[in-house]
Amino acid sequence: MDPECFNPFEPPATASVSRAALTSSGPRLASRGWRFVAVLIDGVIVLPFHFAGAVLLVATGISPLAMAVALPLLGLALYVLFNLQLLHEQGQTIGKRLVGVRIVASNGARVGAGRLLLRQILTHIAYLLHGLVWIVDVALIFGERRRCLHDLAFDTIVVEA
Repeated sequence: MDPECFNPFEPPATASVSRAALTSSGPRLASRGWRFVAVLIDGVIVLPFHFAGAVLLVATGISPLAMAVALPLLGLALYVLFNLQLLHEQGQTIGKRLVGVRIVASNGARVGAGRLLLRQILTHIAYLLHGLVWIVDVALIFGERRRCLHDLAFDTIVVEA
């Protein structure tokens, strides 16, 4: 390599090979935009249940502190309940199904229902506990493999269905 032509900011030569490998061998990665839309859809679907839960909790006279704990957990339970069958059968939430993406293992294989369920629950609990976790999780999607923190933790990717 000629030192005069060396560019320290040039991407590694293997970067183009790995990008080609993502699309030519195996499933195509879901776009960041479609993943975002799927999360929005899931949130909109569960939102009325959060509201109904809040009304129910207020009607029972529960303390504000208890409501602050119970409401997110109730929302999480409803989210999981509504998505459990799709997660088990197809690796999808309702939002992911509507936009045409699904969760698979990083090697493209089907992910077991237990692992998917744990992935969803722990991701939501982490988001509820600390906003920094959410920021880190979301920021990681801008990597070449488009894998969020929860994808890395559970060895999953989101691909086109």
